[in-house]
This record gives sequence, C-alpha cells and structure tokens, in this order.
Amino acid sequence: MSIDDDAIGFLSTRCDGDARVALNALETASTLAVNRGSTNITIDHVKDSMQCKHLAYDKDGEEHYNLISALHKSMRGNDANAAIYWTPLRLARPWPATRCECDVNLAQCVAYLAMAPKSVAVYKALGEARRTVRESGGGNAGVPLHLRNAPTRLMKELGYGEGYVYTPEDPEGSKLQSYLPPELQGRRFLQWSPVKEKGTD
Repeated sequence: MSIDDDAIGFLSTRCDGDARVALNALETASTLAVNRGSTNITIDHVKDSMQCKHLAYDKDGEEHYNLISALHKSMRGNDANAAIYWTPLRLARPWPATRCECDVNLAQCVAYLAMAPKSVAVYKALGEARRTVRESGGGNAGVPLHLRNAPTRLMKELGYGEGYVYTPEDPEGSKLQSYLPPELQGRRFLQWSPVKEKGTD
C-alpha cells in the first residue's frame, strides 16, 4: 500500500494526539482503498475512515464497560432516546466507515426493548435456567430433533427438523409442538410480572 502526503497530513492533524485513533483510521482507510480497487490511500479514504473518530471506545478498557452499562441501564429505564444514543457508541469498532442494515435492525431492537415492560422475573428465570444446566451435570439437555437445523441430507435422514411446525404460517404451531427437551417439559422458568409504568393500571 501507498499513501498520499495530504492523506498523512489530514490523519496526523485530526487524531487528537491519540495513536490508537490514527492507527485504526489508517487501517480502515487501507481497507476502504482495497475495497474500492486501489492500493493507494487518498485523503478521501482517510476522511471516510475518520467519520467516527471521536467515539471513545476501548474494548479492553473501562470505557467499554461504561458504554455497555449506559446502554443496558437506558433500556432497563425505558428511555429509548438514551438507548438509541448509546447504541452507535457501544458498536464503535476499528471499522467506523462500515455501515450496514444490521445497525438499523439492532437499533430497532434497542428501541423496542427500551419501550417494553420490564420485570425482575427475567433475571430470576435466567438464574433458574443456569442452575438447571449446572445441576444436570454441567451440560444442557439435547435439542429435540424437530428443533434442529437440517442443512444436509444425512441430517434430514436422521430426523433433524422432522415435524417442526413453522408458526408464522401456522399460529397454532406453538400449541402443537414443544420447545423444551422432553425431560424439562412443563418446567416454567419465567414467572412474568412486568413493572407497570406510572399512570397505568
């Protein structure tokens, strides 16, 4: 790879003295150049790579956990606006110029979860499920055959996926099939009692 002098100048004056930011931007710029069919990094590649240069994200440092905490607590506190704000910061990576539809889908999930009713029952249910796995000898029960993916002919011949009811086409499917292993049939982990918002009945 080669790099234009003006690209180096732009990079060196806009990284706030942070070598990590400079190296990440340079790496991203080189990837952009290659993806665009070039082995030369131009100022445009550098500009594109630095569009999120001020995001404070260090996956091995404290800020990583601060951002996770802010996102989770915003969702838990039913503040969709704050949750949406923390989402791109939480997702910052050495590839800031890369954008895809999955970001939008994830933001949709974040907003939905932030606005959804909350319950401590989920924590209790997860703890109970973990306890059940531990007490089963350190492993989980086998996935029932009808819930298994069957990408190969052999798997299909072994019965993988056989009898599975696709609920979007048959809403009664959830009543016609089980989703837990046979030894856990009837087991209830979640005792749902959502927290009511102020002013609601």
